[in-house]
Amino acid sequence: PYAATDLVACCVSVPSDDLRRAELLKLRYVPSDALTLTATYLGTQTTRLLRTQILEGAVAGGQRVNEVTLAQQLGLSRGPIREAVKQLASEGLLELQPKRGAFVRSFSARELVDLYALRTTLEVFAARLAAEKRTKQQLAALRASITQAQQQLAAGAPYPWDRDLHRLVVEAAD
Repeated sequence: PYAATDLVACCVSVPSDDLRRAELLKLRYVPSDALTLTATYLGTQTTRLLRTQILEGAVAGGQRVNEVTLAQQLGLSRGPIREAVKQLASEGLLELQPKRGAFVRSFSARELVDLYALRTTLEVFAARLAAEKRTKQQLAALRASITQAQQQLAAGAPYPWDRDLHRLVVEAAD
């Protein structure tokens, strides 16, 4: 499913001294002469990086995603960047505008209200299932996560976003 121009990106050699690229793509550094990555892997990693930047607000709603600039920043060809842009457009995070490029999707106040209402419905359902299906280990993990978050908040620290209570509830519901 690659265009002819993507064939150039099929095998990319990442020199050992290019730690910046590995860091940006969140690759594990392997101290060897070279690390060969496939275009699919680069596309997946690039998609993950751009998705994270959008969801964390590093790339604002309405902002243009410039493929050339992003490719230069990451030290990649435009193939993996185009793949990431297409994937994120299909997920609804980017809007493709003919002859203008890709832009981060902005949401209206009404859309946000609807999304939060849907999220609340799904989380309540997941919590009900978790209450019925959870194991003792899952319950202990949930309690530990809540206790640690409460301790951090009581100490004046910001909410620990890395503590994904919602994920634990969904796992317990499965």
